[in-house]
Amino acid sequence: MRALRTTRLTAALTITALTLGACTGDDPDPPPPSAPAPAPSATATPSAATDDAAVRDEVLNRYRGYNAAYTRAQLAANAQDEELLSFLETPLKQNVVAFLAQTKQNGAAYRGEPQSQPTIAKVDLKATPPTVLVSDCYDATNFLLYFTKNNQPVPIKSGPRRYIIETTATDFGARGWLFTRAQSFPDRTC
Repeated sequence: MRALRTTRLTAALTITALTLGACTGDDPDPPPPSAPAPAPSATATPSAATDDAAVRDEVLNRYRGYNAAYTRAQLAANAQDEELLSFLETPLKQNVVAFLAQTKQNGAAYRGEPQSQPTIAKVDLKATPPTVLVSDCYDATNFLLYFTKNNQPVPIKSGPRRYIIETTATDFGARGWLFTRAQSFPDRTC
């Protein structure tokens, strides 16, 4: 009977983790329109390059903050971590909350520390709303899921523990850059 419960828990956590990794769904409502942008000039201006560089730095810093908050929330299986939620918008927000709630409900939490090497893969400031794609070489080799009652590792499907995660940041105007989608690519190691 205990083996059957462990198998069911493992299956539920694996399905949840895979679902979170392939976050899809309806796009969130875009931020309200702002004042019309000035007409583009015939030549590129230094401020355009500076804006692009500033956006890259801002999003990369926010991603690092999000990643640190998500790691802390996973260590406690805390689906209501306010700092974590401040970085997210739906559909990613719903997926992260559901994953953490199910992890806690199943009596599990993470231990250790993942390694992360994020870079900016794409900036689209002309999109409505503007978006930035973060590509992260994520290494979960030393970040494992454990049962909290008996301190035993949760058996998980074998596979790479180092892979690419792509996360989309969307500009929500006064709310700033929020992460709206994430997808893991376990077949793309780094």
